[in-house]
Amino acid sequence: MCGTMVRALTALYRARPSPEYVAIACLIACYIDALAANGGNAGRGKFTAFLKKHFKPLCDRLASAVGGKRSGAEIFYEHFRDKMVHNYFTPNAKFALAEDHELHGQYAGELEIDGRKLVAINIERLYREFVALARKRAKRAKRK
Repeated sequence: MCGTMVRALTALYRARPSPEYVAIACLIACYIDALAANGGNAGRGKFTAFLKKHFKPLCDRLASAVGGKRSGAEIFYEHFRDKMVHNYFTPNAKFALAEDHELHGQYAGELEIDGRKLVAINIERLYREFVALARKRAKRAKRK
């Protein structure tokens, strides 16, 4: 399963004329659901626990960028896994995807786009780190 994830994401990242970042983000959210469910039913609790365990820097940076008491995993689940995947954001969205150079390598941060301040996640970093995790799991599955 993880090898297929890597191949699909890599194809989208290498797409021409440019990477398909929204599709990559949607697939990663779906793949996290699948990995977190571990053969069972997916859900918010399993998804956020998986994010906290495997993507702690993303969770920490996203929580910091948004402020408040909600965890970065909860914010990611609501706005990137739920709203983006199901609604492709909305016209009044407060969240966005950004390239690595736009956030200077940070996992999340504030961006101004068309005069609006948005909280963005670094989709290139998420892609790299998710693919590394999936490759590691694929190698482990081959050894079994």
